[in-house]
Parts: sequence; C-alpha cells; structure tokens
Amino acid sequence: MMPPLFPLTLAFFAVAATLCFVSLAQGGEASFRRGIFPLLVLGVLAQAFDIAWLCLHGQHPGSSAREAIYFASFLMLLSLSALTGQPRLRPHTALLGALLLPVTLVMDVLVRVVPIGHGALPERSLSELTSVEPRLITLHIFSATLGTALFGIAAATSVLYLLSERRLRRPGKSRLSPASASASSDGHRSSGPAHVQWRGPSLETLDSWNQRSIAFGMLAFTVALVSGTSWLIRVAPGISSSSVLSLAGYLLRQSRYGLAVLTWLIYAGLLLGRAAFGLRGRRAANVTILGFATALAVLFVYLARDVQGRP
Repeated sequence: MMPPLFPLTLAFFAVAATLCFVSLAQGGEASFRRGIFPLLVLGVLAQAFDIAWLCLHGQHPGSSAREAIYFASFLMLLSLSALTGQPRLRPHTALLGALLLPVTLVMDVLVRVVPIGHGALPERSLSELTSVEPRLITLHIFSATLGTALFGIAAATSVLYLLSERRLRRPGKSRLSPASASASSDGHRSSGPAHVQWRGPSLETLDSWNQRSIAFGMLAFTVALVSGTSWLIRVAPGISSSSVLSLAGYLLRQSRYGLAVLTWLIYAGLLLGRAAFGLRGRRAANVTILGFATALAVLFVYLARDVQGRP
C-alpha cells in the first residue's frame, strides 16, 4: 500500500541530499546549507503523516518488516533533524545529511517500491500468520527498529568523528579549539601548527554521543533479541525447548537471528571495551560503523523474506 505523501517525502529528502553533496563540494557554502534543514523538517513531517495514515489502515510499524524499516528511516531522519537543529551542529548539517540521507532514501525506496512476493499476504499482519502472541511480535519489531535507528545515529557521529579527527590532524590546516583538544583518536591530546580554528563539536563530544546512542540502542536491541528468541522458539518446527543443542542449532541457522546476535555481540563488546579497557576514539568509531552494517543486514534479511513471499 502506497501512502499518499510518499512521493512528496521522497522529493524532500532527495533534494535535501542533493543540497548536502553540493554544499560539501562547494566547501560548505552557506547559501546551499541553509535550505537543508527546512527540507529535512518538511520530509520528516510528511513521513510522519504517511506512517499515521498507514497505521489507520492496519499497517503499523510492528505489522511487517517493510513498515519496520520505513519507521527506522523515519526515526533516523527525525534524530538527524534534532541534531542539526542545534546551533553547534548547524555547520555540519551537510555532512551529517550526506551520511544518513542516502541510507534512508534507499531504505524508503526498497520498502515502498520493491514488489512483495506472490506467496506473501501483504494485508495480513505477522500475528495472523503465526500462533505467536501479537504483542510479542509488535514489541520485537518496534524494539529492533528503535535499536537500529539509534545505532544509525551512532554510526553517523562516528563517521563525523573520523572525518573531524583527520582534518584536525592536518598540519597547517586546522587546529583544535580548547574544547576539542580534550580528546583525540585514542584519548590523547593533539598539538601542532594551525591557522584556522575548528568550530565544530569536540572529538570528546562526538565520542560521548556515540557512547550514549549505543547504550540506549543496546537496551532496545536486547529487548528485540530476547523477544525474537522467544518468537522463534514458539514457531520452531519439531524443536524441543528442553534440548539446548538442537534449539541453539535451529536458532543459529536462521540468518536473521545469527546477524542479530552478531550485532549484539559487537556493541556489547564495544561497551565492555569502553568500560574495562578505555576503548574510544577511532577504534570505537570503526566498530560502531561495523555494528550498524550488521544491524541493517538484519532488517534487509526480513525484507528479502517479504519479497520472496516467506512469512
């Protein structure tokens, strides 16, 4: 079912993405950058209307993988709008938009344009196709979607961290402001000749945003993993819950479950590394991006099952 404002939503985000890349190509030209934030807000409002319209027609974010992915893109762009609305981040609107907008545009186009397989029943929710409690399925899909969106924000700030750090390390090109000097890629101070002050958020601030986004994302994703495990156990064909080995083998053979476990382990390891070994900076940013890639893979495995017509 195509929501009424989807073409308009797509147009807003596509133009905003174009302005982001043009602004970056022009060295952050303010005349182009000023139009990005209003387009983001208009696109988010249009997408919010579409999600509400879909809910009224029985296609809420917990009803299918398609609606979950569409809702995840909405949450990422809503967070992007909130971030770029802050005065300190306004100069980085083009860069943050160039990082997140292409990903969300691909997600939106896939879920709304790619046809559903002949064996699928698009008008029926997952709860109607299985014997699992509908509230459990809704909880699983919503928490997985929220966790993935938070991981997406963490990944965007990680890319911004890596690019900012690279720029700050160039001798004679830029220098750290007093706030920025408090952190570098490995938590050490940076020094060196500089002529142009870096006015963006400090590396320490970006690293802190990364940690907070992952912490809250892990809470949501843990709920998704627990509820998803319960879901798979209930629908497991001929698998006895008393047989731990057979149950574990069945779960790990499910590609979506294996990727979800891998995502959880990546971010759990990152949080443990931060707490126990002081892992931060460039290494933490790289691990964050890897984890987001596996989290996206989980959603697209669900989408592939929808396209193939498999419940």
